[in-house]
Order: sequence, then structure tokens, then C-alpha cells
Amino acid sequence: MNHIKTCILITIFLQCFVLMGAVVLPLSEEPVLQDSNMLSGFKRLYPDDKLPESQESRIWLWQENNNLIVHCVITIDSLFTVGSSAFRDGATNADYIRVQLITLPQAFYSYNYQAFPSGNLSDFVRNESMDTDYNWNSDYSYETTHDEYFWQVTMKIPLSELRFKQELPYNWKIILTRYIHKTGEFYSLPYANISEKRNYFSNGCDIVLTHYVDRDLDLSIKPYFVKSYDLIRKQTSFDPDCIGLDLSYSPGHRTRIKVTLNPDFSDIPPDNAQDIYNSKYPPYYEENRFFFIEDINALGVDNSVFYSRNIVQPRIAFKMNGNAGASNWGILGALDKKITDDETLINRDDYFQILSFIPTIYKLTMANAIVSRINSGYYNHAYSGRYHWNMRKNLELLTNVVIGIRNSKAEAVGMQRGVRSYIQLNYYPDKWDLYLYNEHVSKDMYLDAGYPYDKDLLRYGMMAKWNSAPYTGYVKDFNFVLNSSCTEFHPERDSVYVYNINSALTVNLNSKLSISLGSEYATPLDLYDNNHNTYNVNLSITSQKKEALSFRLFAGHSHSLVYSLSEAYDLNQASVLIWGALNEVLNYQVNMSLINYNYPKVNSIVYNGIVYPLILDNRYEIANCKLQYTPNRNVSISTGIGISTYESSDVYANVSCYGNLRYEFKPDHFLFIGFKSNQDQSDRPTYDNPIGRFVKKSSTAYLKLSVTI
Repeated sequence: MNHIKTCILITIFLQCFVLMGAVVLPLSEEPVLQDSNMLSGFKRLYPDDKLPESQESRIWLWQENNNLIVHCVITIDSLFTVGSSAFRDGATNADYIRVQLITLPQAFYSYNYQAFPSGNLSDFVRNESMDTDYNWNSDYSYETTHDEYFWQVTMKIPLSELRFKQELPYNWKIILTRYIHKTGEFYSLPYANISEKRNYFSNGCDIVLTHYVDRDLDLSIKPYFVKSYDLIRKQTSFDPDCIGLDLSYSPGHRTRIKVTLNPDFSDIPPDNAQDIYNSKYPPYYEENRFFFIEDINALGVDNSVFYSRNIVQPRIAFKMNGNAGASNWGILGALDKKITDDETLINRDDYFQILSFIPTIYKLTMANAIVSRINSGYYNHAYSGRYHWNMRKNLELLTNVVIGIRNSKAEAVGMQRGVRSYIQLNYYPDKWDLYLYNEHVSKDMYLDAGYPYDKDLLRYGMMAKWNSAPYTGYVKDFNFVLNSSCTEFHPERDSVYVYNINSALTVNLNSKLSISLGSEYATPLDLYDNNHNTYNVNLSITSQKKEALSFRLFAGHSHSLVYSLSEAYDLNQASVLIWGALNEVLNYQVNMSLINYNYPKVNSIVYNGIVYPLILDNRYEIANCKLQYTPNRNVSISTGIGISTYESSDVYANVSCYGNLRYEFKPDHFLFIGFKSNQDQSDRPTYDNPIGRFVKKSSTAYLKLSVTI
């Protein structure tokens, strides 16, 4: 009996020791405002001087059945900014309070929930690279009130939708962030800085939940119907592609399954116009389709291995991801649609797949993935291994090994095998970020599911960044970055060396003005492996002082390689980005660039001994404009236009435009109405016709209805 009592006492002692310093959350359906479950003492995060906040914030935490309740009482003054209404995850200029839950500290990710004075919703997941995924949505809610002295927020966070170890007690961490918009200050409780990389997730305040969280049936079925009308051919569409289904299911706290049939992206705006006319590789466009954005970082692959824009129009796509302890796993599959035009093959019906397993052992994370692109008589498989080891608090080792095999009967080239290896050492002493890296890519490396890059090379490089301490005068802080690399192409035959060195100095002023000065010298190769001396200097000025008018001015001069001419020419660039809120419901953004080369517009090139004329536009403009009207959190109307004046053959300019209405008439029930148009200017503007003549390449109106069952 004495032995049993001793064991019980030891167990109690150990539990008390584990909980020492942690906040144990009470279970209550009524507010619990006690010192034992209160957090206070925010420290300034930016400027990074760790000064305590001058206006006290007090935060109380308690558990209400399956919900975490966060009650905030925040002292405010005349600097308090309410901001305007915005659609979910939409940008708004306002103060906010953010709750960051870390349910699996050893897995290096967190759930983030933000509360604004206007009641806007914004939530995201932060991963180990400090990237944020705003496509993750929670069912959290909150109430907000304020007077001239205090801002009060009561947030309800559903816990059953999170991933965590189902073992009581739940030992989690929490990080609270307060943002003051007019001064640009960030405060953190406890102090946690993302510059500490993975250590960031262990810096949270320990909280303990002692009551079991029941698992709700997390099943979401979203059928949708799309009706499109071709405004050029005057034809409507109705076929099986008009009906689709999104299904999301979480059978456990740590597993999610998503399936989409005939996924439709009608409501996605067209890509912005951009300068793609002197590129060695195909144009790169950021992914903007929600299915391929959400959770993609959890698969542990980069764009070089898997570039989702290679999947043009999937017939069916699915994702599964979850974790077991400190190990994450994931599966993605997508069957693309075969597209032809007058019996000419435009896109193959390839099948894409990712299988990933990412275990974490102490401070070592091993991201393993197999990426495949398959079709009849063709396959390309690649193994990607990315290993991240926190050797010490300020010392990290990153390695990446990619092995690819490719075979295509149509090309009759036999089996092709390649390897890419990469190693990087990161050191973060005090205000410094220091990187050293080495990369080797074999000549037969093919990654058809990814984005193309240089191969048959051996590269060495370094990066050094210094961040100043914050200042109290006119200058807030500044940083300096220096990068350099040496690349040996074709190391197993006639070697060619490419050198690159670039630097940037950024000064942030307390007047919300930033000034950046950059420079670069490089010796890139043209398409025939000849070196060219190039350089670049640039200056940018950013001001965010006024809500209605923020701007970024950029000017640059360079001596740049023009690939189609295999020569370097002077290039002058200027651009302006303007954005702001005209009032509480109307936001705008305008981005304009002028590109001016000094090469002749009419050129001659020699190919196989024959002289060919080549016309290259040497002066053109790129512009993108967007206007968004958001009268409340359920309705959003946006319109935009993209313009490129680059001349090619008989085309003098290209214009794309769109308009979208997004209406959430019930929670997770959406109505989308809009149009998209793309047209080329076929005749130059004249005095009688200052706009010129445009020929529509495509023009479509659509209606999309999506509901949640």
C-alpha cells in the first residue's frame, strides 16, 4: 500500500513539474476572468527592441466544451484604426489581434486566427518555412466592441477541426500578436520572432487543456453548377463539365481528404500581364487555383519538382494529408484533360501524383516525396529528399537530393537518369543571417512535373544579411544583403563559368517610408554557351503613410542579355505601384511599368548560314489595374484590366479584362457572376481612331453556383 501511495505521489509531482509555468485552462461555459488564466506583457516585435507595450493588453483563456475561448481587453488611444469591411482573408488597413495555436510543436506549424475591429475574418496556417497558407479556413468566430479607451474581443476557436495528439492532457503552445496599423508596430506575447526559424514554434507560451475534445463529423460536400456563354461564337455550353463536386472529409484529428470532380476555376481572375518577352524558359505564373494552393506546402516539394500550373484542366483531383505523432504524410493526384484544336494536340491527358512522408526526429526533419507524371508509353518519376537539421539554436543544415528517371517511347531516346544535390549551411549570429551552399545538377536531369531550370552544372554560393538594431530617430532600422555565386556549366566536358554578385540596402524610416538600393554584376550564358558581362543598378521608394494613397516607385538601369540576339544591351526600366482605400468599401491597385531597350527594332540573325530578319519590340509598357468594392463581408465586386503594348508580328498590344461578383448568400454558399475577355490590337491607333482596332481572342460570361451540404 505504501508503495502504491509513493507511486501516486511521484506521478502527481511529475505532472506538477510538467505543468509548472504553463497556463492550465479552466473548463467553463461562463467567462473566467482570473489571474491564473490571464496572459499579459506584450513585447515589441517590430521595431525589434523588445520594449513593453505602452497600452496594456490583457488576454484570458478558457475551454468551453470543444472550443477555446480567447477574451481580449486592449487599451487603445487616438491611433486605433478600425479599417473597412473585407471579404474573408482580404487585406484591410486596420489594427488587429492574432491568436496562434501550436498543437504539435515538434511538427513546426501553427494555426492562426485574426480579429479586426470591423469583424473581418482572416485565418491561415504558418509552416516551418514561415510561409502562410490563407487558403486554409476555420469555423472560428468572434465578437468585437470598442469605445474611446478599450477594444474588447471574444474569440471562439473550434478545437475539433485541429490536428493534435489525442492524449490528455493536451500540451500546446500559444503566441499572441498585436498590430497597431498607424505606427506599423507589432507586439508579441510571449516574444517570438520568425527570424529564429524553426525555434519560433517552441517559443510560445505553454497552455494545458485537461478536458477531452470530442471529434465532430467533419464532412463537407460542395456541388457546383457552371453556365458559360461564349460572347464571340454566341454559343452557350451545357455538358458534364458544367457540373462538379468538391468533397472534404476529416476522419480524424490529424487526417484530411479532399476530392474534386471537374474542378472549375471560372471565378479565378486571369493572370496579370507581365514582362515575359526575354525569358530563357517558359513564362512562370503563380498558382491561383485554390485546390492546388491549399496544403501544397505540406507535401515537402518545391516548384522545380512539382509546378501545379503544368496541370491545365484536371478531370479529377484529390489530396490526402495527415500526421502521426511528429510525422506528416500526404498524397496528391490529378488526371489532366486531353485538349485538341482541329486535331492538333494542345494538352495531353497526363496523370500527376505526389506521395510524401515527412518524419521529424528531435530537430531533424526528413521530407521524402515521389513525384510522377505518367501517360501511355511515357513516364517521369522523381524522388525528392529534403532534410533539415537544427544542429544548434542558430545553426541549421539543409540538404536536398532529387533523383529523376524518364522514358518516352515516342521520343525513342531510352531511359534518362539524373541527379540533383544541394547542401546549405545557415548560421544566425545576433543580427546576421549567413548562408553557404553547394549545388550539383547532372545533364540528364528531367523533371517534367516541375518548372524547368538550368542543369549540367556545379554551383557554389553564399548569402550574408545584416539587420540593424531599431532606432528612435528618423530612421527606424535598415538591413544589408550580399549574395554571390560561381557556377561551372558542363563540368565533365568544356567547362564554362558564370559569376554573380548582387547586393541590396534597405532603409526603413519612421515616417512609413522605405528606400532600397540594389546592384548586380553577372556573366550569364546565352543560348550558345557564350558569356556576357551584365550589370544592374536600381532604386525603389515605398510610402505607406496615407491610407488612400500608398505607392512604390522603381527605377533601374542595366546592361542585360537579350537571348534572341545573343548580345547584351542597355535596359532602362521604371515602374510605379499605387494602392489604397478610397473609402471604407472601395479599394484599388494600379501597377505600371515602362521597359526600354537600346537594341534596334529590326534585326538580322544567322541560322545555318541563312540570314533571317527578326523584329523585336524595344520599348513597351505593362499595366495592371484592379478595383474592388466590398460593401460588407458577404458581397464583393471586383474588376481589373491587364495591358501589354509589346509588338509582335501583326499584334500591337494585348488587353485582358475581367469582372466578378462574389456573393455569400449563406455561410459557405456562393454565387459567382462574371466575365473574362482577352483581345489583341490589330491596328495601330490613329488620329481618327485613337484606340485602334481590337480583335477578341476570347470572351466569356459565366454564372457559378456553389453550395455546401
